[in-house]
Amino acid sequence: MQTRKKSTALTLIAFWIFITAFTRAGCSQAIPEALTLAGHYFDRQEFQEASELYRRVIFFDKSSAYDSITIPSLAACDFYLQKWDEAAEFFLLSFNVTNNHEFYVYHVVSLMKAGKLMEAKTALFGMEVATEEGQVSKQILFGLIAYEEREFEDAKRYFHAAGNSVPLSQENLDKIWKKTAKVERKTKLKAIVLSGLLPGLGHTYAHHLREGVNSFVLIAGIGAAYIFVAKNVGLIDGIISILPWFNRYYVGGLNGAAELTEQFKTESFDELYNELVLISSQYIM
Repeated sequence: MQTRKKSTALTLIAFWIFITAFTRAGCSQAIPEALTLAGHYFDRQEFQEASELYRRVIFFDKSSAYDSITIPSLAACDFYLQKWDEAAEFFLLSFNVTNNHEFYVYHVVSLMKAGKLMEAKTALFGMEVATEEGQVSKQILFGLIAYEEREFEDAKRYFHAAGNSVPLSQENLDKIWKKTAKVERKTKLKAIVLSGLLPGLGHTYAHHLREGVNSFVLIAGIGAAYIFVAKNVGLIDGIISILPWFNRYYVGGLNGAAELTEQFKTESFDELYNELVLISSQYIM
């Protein structure tokens, strides 16, 4: 408890010194010191602490003399902290301040990571490029967005266009397109039909063998119990006591197979998307 109070007191003292440095010593003297400390935190990958310092500098820098340093640095901190919305905003500001094409690309990437694919596409359409490298970045980003939207033919077309300018691994790309087509052919309806024919088969189709075995054993066991009761006690007793459970788990198995198929597709597309990023990342920035 005493250690916690001591730590809190030190933090308050440090903050008071920081504010005093701005108000008494003057902003022009304190800002460089704050930037040096923020850079120190950034180099140590303490991005939250660096971010707070950069925000304070921006607040006190009324002349905006340090914007070309603070705004890109703050954008980078937010990016590493996975604050995608804030990163997108500050990377756009960084581009406006410096006219550095790389910051605009990071702006688009941040929007993509935030799941704002429509905004990312709109930003890309407005992205002016004067070099072949910039055009390649644009095509690859369009391709990645198309893949996330499951517009696979469009994604393939964009990557093919980029591959005409840079040495993208065509062999690896072909493997990704083949795997994508294979995964895309899997449907919830097929999983339901297979599970209807043989409980557990739809789960296996969705690459969940353990769940398939469990489903088969459970439904087979309930079916065996129904036959036993119907034969030894009576048909009506079997229908009343066992059949509702059979229907519940049989239908549940159908729905479960459909959900697992969609889950498998989502996970597979995410993995293939990450492979696309690895193949093309060096040509994006």
